[in-house]
This record gives sequence, structure tokens and C-alpha cells, in this order.
Amino acid sequence: VHPGAEEIGIVYRPNYALNCTPKLFVEALVHNSKNLKPDSEHFQQARKDQLDYMHPVPIVGQVQLAEIFSQLSQHVPKDTILTNGAGNFSTWLHRFYAYGGFRTQLAPANGSMGYGLPAAIAAKLTYPKRTVIGVTGDGDFMMTCQELATAMKYGVKPIILILNNGMYGTIRMHQEREFKSRVLGTHLTNPDFVMFANSFGIPGYRVTHLS
Repeated sequence: VHPGAEEIGIVYRPNYALNCTPKLFVEALVHNSKNLKPDSEHFQQARKDQLDYMHPVPIVGQVQLAEIFSQLSQHVPKDTILTNGAGNFSTWLHRFYAYGGFRTQLAPANGSMGYGLPAAIAAKLTYPKRTVIGVTGDGDFMMTCQELATAMKYGVKPIILILNNGMYGTIRMHQEREFKSRVLGTHLTNPDFVMFANSFGIPGYRVTHLS
């Protein structure tokens, strides 16, 4: 189901493709639900598969991102807005975070890096009473980090999470997969992000352990 016909079939080849907005699709589904005869066992298994997929998986290191994002929804309001830029880091958010409903996600449709921070600032300006969390990678953050000045200028305070692995992770993944030993230009020289935030008058914290 996609509102843009040009998007259908680009990434995945669907069994059934519908060119319509999600809102109209859900309304039609509800309207015709009395005529449906769903296979309850099939839907129960699909739901189980989804929940199993969202179950945290352990990774190397002290900061267990799957565990963090799987529990995050339990500690923030249901209408919290989550934003992200482009990169492998966004997988932790999209796979393990349980979104609260419609109008709670801002993400780049065309995979543009640097989107998460300015999107979080814009969301907080638009909905000042809602909690806004911007999820960024370190390379992603550095694309638009100067926008912290915009946040300070207008007095908005979204929460920004920087997942710092010291590299352009997605590009590095492709390099290691396709060229093995030919890793080039993906290591990052980052600032001290806590000091960087402090320089704008923003409190910054470094997380090194899960607890």
C-alpha cells in the first residue's frame, strides 16, 4: 500500500500492490471487515513473527541498542515523535521501537543523511508540547550539526541521540562485503560530542554501559 504509484515494486515485488493512501486503505478495510473471513491462525502467526522480530538481540559491546530501543516506548509519552537520518543505525529504531501511532515518525524517503537533527528541531517547533527524539549516527549528525544553533536560537529542546561508531557504517558495510580489504574513506574523525553540545549551551551525556 503506497500513495505513490512510482514507488510500488521498486524495493520489493509485492503479491498485491495497492496505490492509495494508508488512511483510505484502513477506512476501506474497516468498512469491509464484516465480509472478510480471515484465517485466524495465519494472522496469529504473522503477529507472533512480528513480535519475535522485535525481540532484542544481543550485540558486541556494553551498549545494547536493541534492548534500549525496545524499552524506550515504555518510558516516553505515546505521542512522542521520533526522527532519524539515513544509515544502518536507523535499523535499531525501526526494528525495535514500538511506535505510538500515526504522526510519530519523521524519516527521509530518499535516504538523505543529516535529516534527523533538523527534522527533530522542526518537529519540536511545530509541536512544542510533545516529546521529540532525534536518532542520528555520528556521520549523519555531522552533516547538519550546526543546526543546534537553530535549536538554541528558537529555544527548542529536542532530545538527540548520537549512535557513535566512528565511521560511515553503511558505506563501510558495503566496502567490506564487496571489496574485502579495500576499505577507504569511511573512518571518521569526530569531535567530543559532549563538549560540542556544551559549546551551544546544551547539556550532553556520554553513555558507555547499558546500566
